[in-house]
Amino acid sequence: VRPYSRRRPLALSVHGPPGVGKSLAHALLAGALYNASEGADCPGSACPAYRVVFGADYTAQEREVQLVALRNALTGHLSRHPQALVVIEEYDKMDCAVRGVVRSLLDGGLTTTARGRYASSGGGGGVGEAALAEAFVGAAGAPAAQVSFADAIFVLESNVGYLEIYGDAEAQAANGSAALSAELYDRKLKDAVFGAWLRQGCESRVDSQRLLGLIDAFVPFAPLGRAHLEALAAKRLEARAARERALGRFELSWARGELEAHLASRAEYDADGGWAIEGAKEMDTIFSRHVSRPLRAWADARGIAEADAAAEAEADTARWRRRALEEAVAGALQVVTAAGREALHAAGALPPAGEEPSTGDAVTAGRNTVAPQEPLPHVRLEVVNGRVRAVDDDA
Repeated sequence: VRPYSRRRPLALSVHGPPGVGKSLAHALLAGALYNASEGADCPGSACPAYRVVFGADYTAQEREVQLVALRNALTGHLSRHPQALVVIEEYDKMDCAVRGVVRSLLDGGLTTTARGRYASSGGGGGVGEAALAEAFVGAAGAPAAQVSFADAIFVLESNVGYLEIYGDAEAQAANGSAALSAELYDRKLKDAVFGAWLRQGCESRVDSQRLLGLIDAFVPFAPLGRAHLEALAAKRLEARAARERALGRFELSWARGELEAHLASRAEYDADGGWAIEGAKEMDTIFSRHVSRPLRAWADARGIAEADAAAEAEADTARWRRRALEEAVAGALQVVTAAGREALHAAGALPPAGEEPSTGDAVTAGRNTVAPQEPLPHVRLEVVNGRVRAVDDDA
């Protein structure tokens, strides 16, 4: 038996409504793949092989120029980083010509030259493989060089299929039915993408089916409900309390359960009130308005200025906010395996089971911050008549 040798990139198609963790998931994946340390610039200098491309950016009127831009951007990046993680967001919005470029990449490589131009296939028909093969030709007739992308990973983001995902989530919430299997979800999402592409009518069924066949898995991200946003609010409050203590500014407490529910209630939900329309995207604004502002007003009234070390402490606790969001959305994923979570724990993308930012740690390890000798002032966040107030807490 000949050993298995993969000859094309790994391709994952992720689906779901906005704000449910799709972008966070591939950011965590990049951090694990490239062993980026906590707080590292990723995407950025710590993960140079991590590249995010927006499919909608390449559908402008100057299509030929856009095709060359996409082709050069992707092949140049993959040539420099054969083990790249390439994310194409909103890939369902790409036109047929751009999809053809992606199809060629996923099919194991694309012939490249130092310089190239797009040769229009002409007419109003679809863009097939033959047209793509002639699309990029050397400006001076130089021989093309074959670049292999077999070790790369492609993550294709799409909102197509979110109605099917919502429907399954509603069924589970209404009657307690089990989530669909990975195989059924794979089929439903693949059919949804195929139908959307057929309605465009700009390429043959064979080309559409071929691209879908090059995608290894279709992964659904379920919508977030109130319970998920409450869990996220709780984690962020814990992180804020740890930050203020580390800065030696004040001790923070709150009406546990009540404040989290109030913060989650400020998000916009669908007509039935079950699912957050923007997922967790609104939580930054909500937290700033209903937590940070009252605390700032309370501190200003008592002459407690922002500490010079604020930025440093913020960097220390940013990892917990990041992990808190991942924990919140992980509960809404329809396909999360125990092995997958174990891999995230092992890679450091999740804290060890049961480990959370301790509100009792006054000093961050490795820092020169010394626990304050004087007792810190205490402030408590309370919900009064539908508004959050920061009041002195003498407890």
